[in-house]
Amino acid sequence: MQIKSIYKSVAIFILILLSFSATIIYLSSQMIKETLDDSHKTSILNTLKSISPIVKTSIDFSLEGFLERDLNEIVNKNKTILKIIIKDSTGTVITQSNVYADLTKRGFVSTNLQLEVGKLGTIEAYYSDFEENKSSEVYQELVFNLLISIPFLILIAVFLYSSILTLHNKEKEKAYAELKEQMEEEIKSHQKKTNMLFHQSRLASMGEMISNIAHQWRQPLNTISLVLQNLKLGYALNNLDKQKFDNSMEQIDGSLKYMSETITTFRNYYKTNQEAETFTSKEVIDEAVSVVENSLEDLGIKTIIDTQINEQIHGYKNELTQVIVNILGNAKEIFEKRNTANPKIIIKTSKPEYKKLLISIQDNGAGISENIINQIFDPYFTTKHKDQGTGLGLYMSKIIIKDKFKGELKAINIDNGARFDIELNIHKGN
Repeated sequence: MQIKSIYKSVAIFILILLSFSATIIYLSSQMIKETLDDSHKTSILNTLKSISPIVKTSIDFSLEGFLERDLNEIVNKNKTILKIIIKDSTGTVITQSNVYADLTKRGFVSTNLQLEVGKLGTIEAYYSDFEENKSSEVYQELVFNLLISIPFLILIAVFLYSSILTLHNKEKEKAYAELKEQMEEEIKSHQKKTNMLFHQSRLASMGEMISNIAHQWRQPLNTISLVLQNLKLGYALNNLDKQKFDNSMEQIDGSLKYMSETITTFRNYYKTNQEAETFTSKEVIDEAVSVVENSLEDLGIKTIIDTQINEQIHGYKNELTQVIVNILGNAKEIFEKRNTANPKIIIKTSKPEYKKLLISIQDNGAGISENIINQIFDPYFTTKHKDQGTGLGLYMSKIIIKDKFKGELKAINIDNGARFDIELNIHKGN
């Protein structure tokens, strides 16, 4: 009886020990699985957040082809992700990785993506069972160790748990380092593409510069020509006195000075600013108008400027001048294309909000077609013949206002015309 009691006690002890060990193993396995799942989802979510700037930039630049390639590379390199899908605010797929994957009963994580003002898209990533397999392997190892040595199960579980956490932290640090390097490369690539677009836009505006210089020089060249003819005639008739000669020289000298000032104006306009500066809204508007006023006057275009609200702006003056010149140039082309009667441009400054300055440029050129008004700021979009425009003017103007001035550029239709609104921050000094 005593032996049976001992056996019974031992059996109960073994059962208790097995039950306790099994409970520990079960709880440990569940903890490990939850930890891996959470870290798995967190890692994927961090990946989605880290690529959000790249995704937005690619969509803004209409580079879905490049974006699809980048998504495929991320999926191929990341065993935990089966597929990445980019959707707009309506749930319509914009683009996705084209690596085949069966998404049946697959879980996914998602993060919001800012597409436009007031519109949010999503980036979704469907994850694989890679981490679940890892969890299963760990559980089997724990059971095997239980069969070998029950007393050490708790120690082994604790050791494995700490090892998994350490491994997870190292993998997370490695993934972060890789993503950081990838982001830096993408940022450099994006900057290179943006600089190339700026260069193309600058080259496209060189033709406009030459045309405007020609308009500015036409009148002084005519004046010089007439004065020289009068001098030649006076000399031939022998009635060229000193007073007449001096007056003629003054006229020629004045015309040459005007031509020289024109070159200086355009040279300053096309000079790339190295540092931001502080200037007033009236200064930049007057400078922009001076660049194109002769070409506007030649077409009978009346320009009305109302700059009673004159505030300081901090930024790159030449680039803001370029934006205004681009808008004025577009208005001029619309007037020519539509043969507008009594063409008129009104430039006005106002303060609709505290710390905000609004420069409005409106015309009476019958407005922008409703079917293209939402496309005019897209890169390479133009209604001109391919030999007459690149479609970069308004696109680069919006980029300049957004990136260089932290402002906003909008276009709306008004009665019998269109209006471009440039919203800028008012500089209040240091």
